[in-house]
Amino acid sequence: RSHPNENFARELMELFSTGPGHYSEQDVREAARALTGFSVDRNSWSFVFKANNHDLGDKTYLGNTGNWSGDDVVRFICEQPATSRFMARKFLEFFLWPNPDDELIESAAAVYREEGLRTGGFLRRLLMSEEFYSARAQACIVKSPVVLAIGALKAMQMPVPEDRQGRAITNALRLMGQDLFVPPEVNGWLGGTAWINSNMLLMRYNFSNYIVNGVNPEDFRIFKRKANSPENQRQFVQQQRKVEWYPRELLKASGDERRLHTAGDVIDYYVRLFLQRPIAPDFRNELLRFAETDASGGRKSFHLDDPNFDEKVRGLVHLIMSSPDYQLC
Repeated sequence: RSHPNENFARELMELFSTGPGHYSEQDVREAARALTGFSVDRNSWSFVFKANNHDLGDKTYLGNTGNWSGDDVVRFICEQPATSRFMARKFLEFFLWPNPDDELIESAAAVYREEGLRTGGFLRRLLMSEEFYSARAQACIVKSPVVLAIGALKAMQMPVPEDRQGRAITNALRLMGQDLFVPPEVNGWLGGTAWINSNMLLMRYNFSNYIVNGVNPEDFRIFKRKANSPENQRQFVQQQRKVEWYPRELLKASGDERRLHTAGDVIDYYVRLFLQRPIAPDFRNELLRFAETDASGGRKSFHLDDPNFDEKVRGLVHLIMSSPDYQLC
C-alpha cells in the first residue's frame, strides 16, 4: 500500500480492457491504490490477496468514490462501453480479418454486452455468424507459429514429435518467432504480418520439412552446409529421426482411399485437408507435376498402389505447407 503499482494499473486498462484515451492519470493512481494487496504466492505461483498490504482509504475511480478493491476496479472497467468495443475489436481481428470497420465493431460490442461480457457466449455467436463464414474472412489472417504447427499436426493426425531433450516443437516455435510463454512484451506478440519476414518464413518452411522428414529446424544450418547435392541431402534426411507418419495407412483406416483414383484426387484431398479452400490452377498443376515425376525426371501415373506413395505424399505436404496459401487462415 505504500508503493502502489501504477504501471500494472495502467496496463490493465491500456492493453487489456478499455484501451488508451478512456481514463485519466488520476484514475491510474486510484486504480493502483485499489489493486494493492493483490499478489502471488511464489511457492505455488497462485494468486493471493494480502489484506495487510491493501490501501483501505477511499478512492475515486472512473467517477466512483469509495473504499474500492481490485475487484471493484475490474467491475468498473467492465461497465465502460469502451471495454466491450476494445475487446470486440480484438476478437474480430483474431477470428475474422484485420482492421474491422467501426460499424462491425459497434455491432459486435453490443452482442458482447448482451452476453454480459461472458466471452464464451460472445464467441459462440461470433463463430456462428455470417461474417465468420463469409468470403472476406477466408485466408486473410497470418497464422501464428502455434496455429501453423498444431494445425499441421492435427491434419496429419500426428502426436507432438519431440527430440531426446523434449524441446523440438518449442525450439521450432522459437525459431519461427514465438517463444512459447515468453512474449517479447507485456502485450504479447504483434501478430499479423509481423510473423512474416525472410528469416522466419524460411523457418516455417524448415518446420514443414521437420514434421514430414524429421529434419530438426535446429539442424537446418548443418543441412544447408553439408547436404550440397541431392544424394547428400537424401543421406542427411535418412540420418534424422524417423517420422512415424504413413499416409496410405491413414487413408485405408479412414476409408478415404476409396475416393482417390487419380493423382488429381490425391492432391485435392491433401489441399482440402491442409488448406480447407481451393488453390490457384497453376499451383495445382505444379503439385500434379511433382506427383507424376519419377526419380529420373520422367512422367508416370501416380496412384495409391505406387510403391513410393508415402514418400510422394510427404513431398506434396511439404510443398503445400511451404506455399503462401498455408501461411494464412
